[in-house]
Amino acid sequence: MEQEKGTIAIQSRKIVKRALDDGYGLAIWRLPHSNEKHLIIDFDGSRNPESALEQLPSGVLFCPYQKNPKNNDRFIHADLHIQESQEGPEKIIIHPSKQYVADEFLQQVETQEEDNDKKPGWHVGQQGISRIEKSHFIQYVQKSIDAIRDKRFDKVVAARAKNRQLPQEFDVLNLFDNLSEKYPNAFVSVISLPETGTWIGATPEHLIGISPDLTFYTTALAGTQAYEPGMRLSDAAWKQKDIEEQAFVSRYIINCFKKIRLREFAESGPKTVKAGNLIHLKTDFYVNMNEVNFSQLGSVMLELLHPTSAICGMPKEAASQFIDEEESLDRKYFSGYLGPVNMQEDTQLFVNLRCMELHRNEATFFAGAGITIDSDPEMEWQETEMKMNTLLNCIET
Repeated sequence: MEQEKGTIAIQSRKIVKRALDDGYGLAIWRLPHSNEKHLIIDFDGSRNPESALEQLPSGVLFCPYQKNPKNNDRFIHADLHIQESQEGPEKIIIHPSKQYVADEFLQQVETQEEDNDKKPGWHVGQQGISRIEKSHFIQYVQKSIDAIRDKRFDKVVAARAKNRQLPQEFDVLNLFDNLSEKYPNAFVSVISLPETGTWIGATPEHLIGISPDLTFYTTALAGTQAYEPGMRLSDAAWKQKDIEEQAFVSRYIINCFKKIRLREFAESGPKTVKAGNLIHLKTDFYVNMNEVNFSQLGSVMLELLHPTSAICGMPKEAASQFIDEEESLDRKYFSGYLGPVNMQEDTQLFVNLRCMELHRNEATFFAGAGITIDSDPEMEWQETEMKMNTLLNCIET
């Protein structure tokens, strides 16, 4: 099926419209450095994952920053999986137990009346996100710095949110296409579930990966500055605050390895990487799971890592308590994690950064900033503005 470069194919758009009209949950994603786009539909409704990561069926995991009665882990089964690439036609994979319902659904898609002007809708979740005013955020950051000086912790991540009206012509799939084209190094996703509402993101941060050859992967990403067009990444100059923040995250990962007495890992970095309109410091870590004979490493490290110091702080317990006391924001699924699990023997989970939650006529944008003893409150405000612009720029243009 022919399609314009970088766009969701016409058939997939029709399927997405029908699935949302019928109340089904779905996930759409594109992995970093890939031109393949994936769509899965769950005909039974997402549910709380009941197995360890390695035992889950094919699907997408969507987990909040902090589990509570309102926000819980969700697993979207790949009952119907559509895989698109620029090299060939759509590939449709149906789970054997869902063959009948999938065939009936696809038949309804084929026979439905054409309405090219109709845009897909989306599931709307809970309302009531509190906007964090600048004065409040500045005070919050200053309290964080004071707490660090009092040696309560070494680093904490302060988060905020703001709401913006959606343009009348807003189209979920167009935004997904725009993000995929503009941010090739990011994990771009749409999650739309009756239980959680709809979330869209373009995150640069891998949490964990498990490749088909059983290589475990995780990354430390921290430090932020604006990318200047034409600049060479190798020439980027970093402030001491950014270097220390990135070192905190790397040490946190190494400490997690130490907790499980794992010493056989490879480390690469830190190096400067580009993520949209920003650059960061990044260190990669790899483990050969066959060599260390640790088949459950993914589940174990997921439990240890989340929430990482890149989105919570260090030490984790003290920083988490401070956030609970001072932040006055329900992060929901912002700074949680998401991604495909056991899809073609590959698992890739990402921290849910650079994301937004859709409401009926507006969206809530989230961002956080890592606070250390050298932080400046005004600069941290500006950093969160730059991060929110990752998505805002794609909506307002």
